[in-house]
Amino acid sequence: MNLARIFVIIALITSISLILVHQQVEIAKVSYQIQHQELSITQALDQRQGLLYNVASLESPQNLKQTLLLAEKSDFSCLNNKKTIILAKEKSVIPSPTELKNTNPFSNLLAFLSLSSEAEANQ
Repeated sequence: MNLARIFVIIALITSISLILVHQQVEIAKVSYQIQHQELSITQALDQRQGLLYNVASLESPQNLKQTLLLAEKSDFSCLNNKKTIILAKEKSVIPSPTELKNTNPFSNLLAFLSLSSEAEANQ
């Protein structure tokens, strides 16, 4: 009886030790995954900063001026160094304010809460 009790206690201590070692191994795996994700996030943020710089330099007035002058378009003029000029290829259709207002059916639902003092007639 005494020998059986010793084997049960040894088996219990061994299983508890194995569970603790397994937990430690899983903690180490998760820490490596966290480090890898932090590294990839840092690299993605660095790449984003580089791409934002490239976009800003491509949209700069000097670059637009050089590009358009090389394309032999003489009607381009640059205002100053801080303004970006975007040339549209086609005319864009800008909706009228009444068209924009009529697009949302719930726009008048809480209109009584607005602070504006304008009177509008509903048609």
